[in-house]
Amino acid sequence: MYTGIFFSIEALFYLGLLLLVYFKKKVFKSRENKIYSILVIVTFIELLTEIILDIVGPLYQAIPKISYSVAKIYCIFIILWNCLLCTYVFLVALKMKNKERYSSSTKTLLISFGIALSLASALLPINFYYSGKIAYTYGPSVNVVYISAIVYSLIGVFCLLWNAKEWKDKRFIPVIILVTLGSLCSYIQYMNPGLLLATAVHSFITFIMYFTIENPDVKMIEEYHKAKEIADNANEDKTMFLYNMTNDIRAITKDINNDANNAILELDSKKIDKDYMSECLRGIKENTARFTTMTNEILDVSSIDNANIKVYDEKYSIKLLLRRLVTLYNDKCKEKNLTFRSDIDSTLPEYLYGDSLGLKNVLTSILDNSVKYTSNGYVELNVSTIIKNNIVRLIITIEDSGIGISPDKLDTIFYKNREEIDGSNIKNNLYTAKKLITLMGGTIIASSNYNEGTTMKIVLDQKLGEQYDEKLNKYENTYDKKRILLVDDNISTNKIISKLLKDTNIELDYVGLGKEALDKIRSKEKYDLILLDEVMDPLDGKTVMKKFKDIRDFNTKVILLTRNNEYEYNEEYLKYGFAGYLLKPINKDKLLEIIDKYL
Repeated sequence: MYTGIFFSIEALFYLGLLLLVYFKKKVFKSRENKIYSILVIVTFIELLTEIILDIVGPLYQAIPKISYSVAKIYCIFIILWNCLLCTYVFLVALKMKNKERYSSSTKTLLISFGIALSLASALLPINFYYSGKIAYTYGPSVNVVYISAIVYSLIGVFCLLWNAKEWKDKRFIPVIILVTLGSLCSYIQYMNPGLLLATAVHSFITFIMYFTIENPDVKMIEEYHKAKEIADNANEDKTMFLYNMTNDIRAITKDINNDANNAILELDSKKIDKDYMSECLRGIKENTARFTTMTNEILDVSSIDNANIKVYDEKYSIKLLLRRLVTLYNDKCKEKNLTFRSDIDSTLPEYLYGDSLGLKNVLTSILDNSVKYTSNGYVELNVSTIIKNNIVRLIITIEDSGIGISPDKLDTIFYKNREEIDGSNIKNNLYTAKKLITLMGGTIIASSNYNEGTTMKIVLDQKLGEQYDEKLNKYENTYDKKRILLVDDNISTNKIISKLLKDTNIELDYVGLGKEALDKIRSKEKYDLILLDEVMDPLDGKTVMKKFKDIRDFNTKVILLTRNNEYEYNEEYLKYGFAGYLLKPINKDKLLEIIDKYL
């Protein structure tokens, strides 16, 4: 024991430096980093305990209580270290297998097992051996430590074998070192019991792990240097962007024209194929939606020369946005037999205040490239956050194991000349992503190993939604669990509105006749809003509205559902007592606008 103190003091010096560097600045908030933070502290305490044990151990006959207590504390911290390292490796393995839903239960199980072993070690007896300069502990308490080391090492090896294809991943380095170096040191210590090498090995592995996790200091410095180089070399060309978008719009209008011609030809035939007609109409609708999105993007960047750049600036759910992207690209990756992995910071706020449309377009462009240019392996989306005051810094990393980008082209992927414009190539997508993220005030940094994969990192600051829209938050709380009565003899209207409101807590009650609606109101059923169709049999909407007004104490707002767009200009509906109108077919934005106004 005494002869091993040199290794402990040396390890303590390096671990002290690690504590100083690691905890000096904020780190990325992720499950792995949280466990690593605890592991660093446990390793430091374990080292201190071993040094104290080197001093008081040989005096176990003079001060038995202190010696035995320190020895058991030392055993407990060795067990905890083994437990934390195993938990870290297992979480990494689950993440690689896209089974993160089991992370919490696995972590609880492994840590509970570690605590049980620690209690057993603390309660069981421990013995000292001292002869000259050689001193060590043995007994049931120490045997529990050996058991923990064997069990947790086997679990680590299992994780490594489970992800055999990913064994080169740097996050598996700790368990590889533990199995190889740990086995060697165990043999040396067995031959020389006085050499306590366990804690020195633990300290070495903990120190090496710092370079395998997300290193915030080094990465942020690299990001800012790369961002500065990109900003210095940037020569934004709005004409190129508009030229590219114009080509895309021409392609869309050509598709719409083809679908329309096919539909006209089918109408001229004697026997109309309904399925074919339906396909043509769906094609027109889909291309119209693409056209609308495309023109919105052009309008969004067309004022780039103005002092106030037009960027969407509203409250949005970042979690909902990411949830939809994860679902979408999980399906896309499955179609190509790729693995899609995601790791979203648990501290990510529900709402942010910024440009949700622009952010979605940027992520979609990069993820599309990753899926397109990856033939085997994985695509990974990681989101970390740093929150300071009312600002949320999003650090979004998109990584793939695709074909990569050659070094000579890496510095030019965000810029292009007119002859390079092609809506389907990687350079066009990255140019568009760079353009949008620049308008939003963020940066995008690329790194790639040719034939190994590409990593795109986005750094974007957004306002904290809860802080900047308190009225809307209070409104949403009152908005929840409201009741709406829909009166329409066409059941498809109920299906449409139900679908549009599925993400809210609004209760939608449906009746198909005006008489049924009148019966509900007369029986004192309470509603916060009524949607009433204009054309119904036998009682139309205006007649039902007149009867509503005759009911005593009736003061519920009633919205007229109509196909008559003249109401938009003459407001004739007001004289019948309607609070507002909603044009059919129902538009989601218009529906939510009505709900926002009257609930």
